Amino acid sequence: MKNLILNILISLFVLCITGCVDEYYMNSDFTPSLSAHYLRPSETSFSYNYSSAFTKSFTVESVETPWAFTEVADWLSLSPMSGNSSASVTLNVSENNNADDNRTSIFYLISTDTDWEYSRAITVSQAKASPSLGVEKSSISFGGASGEQKVKITSNCKWSVSCSASWITLSPDQSKGQLSVSVSANTQTSYRSSVIYISYGNTKTSISVTQSPSTITTTDYTLNYENIASKYVVEIDSEAPWSATVSNSSWISVNPNEGGAGKTKVEISVTANTSVSSRSGYVSIKTGSSSRFQIEVIQKGLYITSEESIDFSSSSESKPLSIQSNTSWTVTEKPNWITLSKESGTGNGEIIVTSSENPNTTSRTGEIVFSQPGLSIKWSVTVTQSGKFFTSESTLLEFSDKAGEKNFNILSDASWTSYHTDNWFVSTPTSGKGNASITVSVEENKSTEERTGTINYSFVNETKSVNIHQQAKYLTIGDQSFSFTSKGGSHIINISTNGDWSASVEHEVSWLKLSKTSGSDNAEILLTVEDNPSVNTRSTAVVIKTEYFQDVRILVSQSPRYISVSTSSIQFHAKGGTSNVVMVDTDGKYTIQTSESWLTINETADNAFTVSATKNPTSDKREGKIVITLTDLQEGSFSLEMTVKQIGDGNSFIIEEFPEDGNWDSLGGENLTITITGYTSDKNWDNKPGDTTKINVTGYSNDNDWNYNDKSNSNVSINRYGTDINWDNSF
Repeated sequence: MKNLILNILISLFVLCITGCVDEYYMNSDFTPSLSAHYLRPSETSFSYNYSSAFTKSFTVESVETPWAFTEVADWLSLSPMSGNSSASVTLNVSENNNADDNRTSIFYLISTDTDWEYSRAITVSQAKASPSLGVEKSSISFGGASGEQKVKITSNCKWSVSCSASWITLSPDQSKGQLSVSVSANTQTSYRSSVIYISYGNTKTSISVTQSPSTITTTDYTLNYENIASKYVVEIDSEAPWSATVSNSSWISVNPNEGGAGKTKVEISVTANTSVSSRSGYVSIKTGSSSRFQIEVIQKGLYITSEESIDFSSSSESKPLSIQSNTSWTVTEKPNWITLSKESGTGNGEIIVTSSENPNTTSRTGEIVFSQPGLSIKWSVTVTQSGKFFTSESTLLEFSDKAGEKNFNILSDASWTSYHTDNWFVSTPTSGKGNASITVSVEENKSTEERTGTINYSFVNETKSVNIHQQAKYLTIGDQSFSFTSKGGSHIINISTNGDWSASVEHEVSWLKLSKTSGSDNAEILLTVEDNPSVNTRSTAVVIKTEYFQDVRILVSQSPRYISVSTSSIQFHAKGGTSNVVMVDTDGKYTIQTSESWLTINETADNAFTVSATKNPTSDKREGKIVITLTDLQEGSFSLEMTVKQIGDGNSFIIEEFPEDGNWDSLGGENLTITITGYTSDKNWDNKPGDTTKINVTGYSNDNDWNYNDKSNSNVSINRYGTDINWDNSF
C-alpha cells in the first residue's frame, strides 16, 4: 500500500511539472497549481494555399482540466467549442472571397478552471481568392437629355473605373458595389457612344454607353403675319440648351434667343411691311453647334384678295363676294351683265354681285378686276354664267297595248312649249318655265301593229324630243294539232296574248274536254281526250277566238283500237310441231281462238303465243284458221285471221314467203347473188359476148323480191347501155 501511494504522488508531481513548464513559457506570471492539470492541442498552426473552404481535425488533450476556445474569427468555426476532458475537434474554414489579401487568424485554447490558468495560441492562414468582376448590365442607353443611371458591380476586390468620354461622369461606391453613370445633354444631331472600363489589375470588364441626339420641337414651324408690326409666341421644347439666330432679316427679332432644357416660350416679332410684295425670313434653332430646324416667317405686303371665281345660273342671281385687303381698293373692270352693290372700299368687306338673266343656251364669262389707286396691286375674279338648259329624265316611254299613263320630269331654267305628232296620246302640261312633271296618257291600241310617236319640246332656239312607243295586240298558239291514241290522254294548249280570248270545241263532241274556255292575256288550257273503244278514227277542232285576230283552229284527232300480229300465216311439216313465237301488238283486249281440233294455241306471255299442230296422218295437205278478236270495243268489231297450213305425209315443202330469196332469211344485209343461165360469158344478156355489161344490185334491205316494198333503198347500176333504157340494144 505504501508503495502504491508513493507511485501516485510521483506521477502527479511529473504532470504538475509538465503543465507548469508549458504555462511558464507562455505566461511569465506563472503560478503553480497544487492540483494535477494537463491541457494542450495536438496542432497549433493550420495553413491553406487556396481560397476555397476546408476542414481540419485536431485533438485537445486534457487531464482534470475544463477548456474552451476564445477569440475565434467569424470565418472559422470549431466543434466542440469547449469541454471537460480530451476531445477530437473539427475546424471549419469558410471560403475566402476576398481577392485583395491573404488572411490569418489566431484563436486560443484556454483553461476554464479557476484554479489553473492556461492559454495556447492556434494560428489559421488562408490564401486570398482569385479576383472577379461582374456588372449588372453590359450596356446602358440614354435619351438626348442629361441623366443618370446606377449599375450594380459584383466583385471580390477593390475595383477602379475609367472612361475617356468627357460627356460621361463616373461616381463609384465600393461599399455599395454600385457605379453611378451621368451624361450631359447631347447637343449633336447624331448618336454618340463610349465605353466604361472596370478593372482590378489585369482583370477587366466593361459597360458600353449610348446616347441618342437630344430632341427639340416647336409648336409652329411656319408663322404668317399681316403687313403690320406684330408678334407670335411659340413654345420650344428641348432636351438640351439651345440658341436662336435670325439670318439676313433685320425686320425679325427673337426674345429670348437662347434657353435650357425644358419648355421655353419665345416671342418672334416683325416690323411693319409697307411694300406691295410679301417677304419671308427664317429663325434658325441650334443645340450646341448643330442646326436643328428653322421657323419660317412670312409677312404679307399690301394686298387685295377674294374668291377666285363665282358661278351663276342662267337666271338673274345675286351672290356675296368677300374682299380681304389691308389697303384701299376700286373696281376697274367688270362685264356689262354684272352689277355690284359697291365698287370701292378700304380693308376687308363684302359686296353683292348680281347677274342679269342669260337668254341664250351658251354660257358667258367675264372678269371683275380690283385695283389700288397709285399702286401696282391687282386682283381678278372670274365670273361665269351658264346658258339656258333643258333636260328630260326620259327620252323613251314604253306602253303596253292597254290604255295607261306614265310620268317623267323635265329639268330646265328656260320657258318651253311642247307639241306631239299623234292623237292617240296626250301630254300635260304643254308649256311652262323651269322644272316640271309631265304626264303622258295613251289610248288602248286595238290594232295588231305597234305604234310610235314623239313629244317635241322647244326652248330658246333649240328642240328636244321624247319618244312614245306602244305595243300592238298579239296572239300566239303553241301547237296547232294534237294526235291521241285510242286510250286518250291530255295535252297543254299554250296561249300567248295580251287580249281577251275564248275557246270552244267544234261540234261540241262529248269525248273532248277543256279546262278553260275564256280568259285574258297568257294562259294554259288542259285538253283532255277520253278513251276511244272503237274501230273508227274520230277528230274535231278546238277554236280559239279573239276580238282582233282570225279564229285559230287546233286540230285534234284520235286513232281507233288496233291489233296486229308479227306473221300472217304459219306452216307445219306433216310431222307437226310448235311454231315460233307470234307477237301481238294492240292497245285493246283480245281473244285467240281456232275451230281446228289439230291445232292448239299456247299463250306464252303478255301479247305472245305459239301454235302447236298434231301429226298429219294423211297424204293430203290441210289448212285451218286462227282468229284474233278485239273484245273491248263499244262500237264496231275487228278480227284478224291467221292461216295455218300443214303438208300431207310425203309431200314436198314450199316456202311461199321466199319465192326469190335463195337464202330464206329475208336479210337484205346478206350478199345477194343473181345467177343467169344460158348466157355463158355474155354478161349483158344480148347474145353479144363482146359486150362487158355488168349488173350490180345493192340496198334491198328486207325487200328481197324487188317488187312492193317502197321503203327499199335499192339501186341498180347499168354500165354501157347509154340511153337504151330497156336494155335491148335498140337505140
